[in-house]
Amino acid sequence: MKGLAASNKRSKFGSQKLKIKFSRLGGHAGENTRTFTDEIVVFTRKRAPLIGVRTWRDVHQDVKDSIIYDIMVSFRFVLIAYTFFLPNFLRSDLAFMFYVDQNKWDIENNVENKKKIWTIANERYKGWRSSLSATYKAYTTYDERMINKPEDLDIVEWHYLVLYFGSEEFQV
Repeated sequence: MKGLAASNKRSKFGSQKLKIKFSRLGGHAGENTRTFTDEIVVFTRKRAPLIGVRTWRDVHQDVKDSIIYDIMVSFRFVLIAYTFFLPNFLRSDLAFMFYVDQNKWDIENNVENKKKIWTIANERYKGWRSSLSATYKAYTTYDERMINKPEDLDIVEWHYLVLYFGSEEFQV
């Protein structure tokens, strides 16, 4: 199952960060390449909408940024400090929350690396939509298509895509 491989590798090596390298040509390389791609696919499918979007260009920048955040940050620790541990003269009924983010991958969080991740997400998003279109084409009627809905989609998304793939807008 995608996404679990990275967790298993992190546990095996006793480190929360996995190394990933980008080549001069922009692609990623190294022993964690497949795991890295799988995580990008998981978060792209989780975040990028299928409804109301024709291509990756139509995906809102906030969604793309959230994919980057999901890839770059694996854990968010919440530390809560209650004031009742303080001396009486400093106490109040308030609690303070602190957030500590832990990076997932041993890569620099910069614009260049973000663009490389977005490129991978774009390719995988396009491939995902293409496979959904192929599933649509494999059946001839609306009922057959709805009965054979891909498991990873909810019924509303698949209904929208069935209508979209059959539309003149898509056929052009």
